[in-house]
Amino acid sequence: MAVVNKTGRVHARVQRRIYWLLCVPAGLVLLVIIGVPVGYTLYLGTRNYDLLNHLTTGSAGLDNYGRALKDSGLHMAILRTLVYVVITGLADLALGFVQALIVFSVRRWLGRVLKMIFILPILLVPSAAATFWAHIMYGPPFSQVNRILGIPLDLPILGDSRTAFIGLLVTVIWAWSPWSFILLSSGMQSLNRDPLEAAQIDGANFWQRVRHVIWPMMMPVVFVTVVFKAVASLNTFAFPWAMTKGGPDHSSEVLATYIYNNSFTLLNFGYGSAQSILVLILGMAAAWFAARAVVRRSYV
Repeated sequence: MAVVNKTGRVHARVQRRIYWLLCVPAGLVLLVIIGVPVGYTLYLGTRNYDLLNHLTTGSAGLDNYGRALKDSGLHMAILRTLVYVVITGLADLALGFVQALIVFSVRRWLGRVLKMIFILPILLVPSAAATFWAHIMYGPPFSQVNRILGIPLDLPILGDSRTAFIGLLVTVIWAWSPWSFILLSSGMQSLNRDPLEAAQIDGANFWQRVRHVIWPMMMPVVFVTVVFKAVASLNTFAFPWAMTKGGPDHSSEVLATYIYNNSFTLLNFGYGSAQSILVLILGMAAAWFAARAVVRRSYV
């Protein structure tokens, strides 16, 4: 028995070594693709690289990072990004769950038709969808949202600091809710139908079955959907930039647009790089906590 155990341990060690050896090529590729740009960004964050003021030489040390930590504009962008993550995440979850429930409840052929309709927005290129909403739905001379809501056509939704962020949120929810719908619908279609049939035999109505059977059984999929949607939303850029560029008066500024403006509009690459590294650390921390939460709940 001892010989067998010893042989098994040796075989396991050999397998682990082969496993790590096979991971080396992929690790080198990741090091080049991810490590080099991040390393160079980290380096730029310690330099005085401000082309607008013709300052391209000299070491700034940690001054750029200290300045970023005290930047009230960055603080507001972080706060607005968190609001963006929460609102779009909850709205996408609610809309995606309702759509998945509709597809789950109707006949199979009708469910297929509805599924194709529900996923249509995600098939559009984000920049094209953002341009469509900015110029057709919100912008003159069409201003379709104004017509639907009975708002005067001369009220520019994206041109008013009081409504620009709301208009951005509505567009993002419309465009990205299909992502949540796809995940939730896939999870709902794979549910065990025996508890549902038992609840129906016991006299439970539709909403009781949804609340007490479907929703608890869907919690693993719901949790994973919310977590990964939140982490992905931290880096949102395409819709805010294409629709408002963070304006007017920074009312729709999120992290990505704020950093982009500092780096490529004001040409302060040193300061923009320092901000990017701080956001990278924030994103890594969020991803780490999300991964721990997923593993702790045994959802993967």
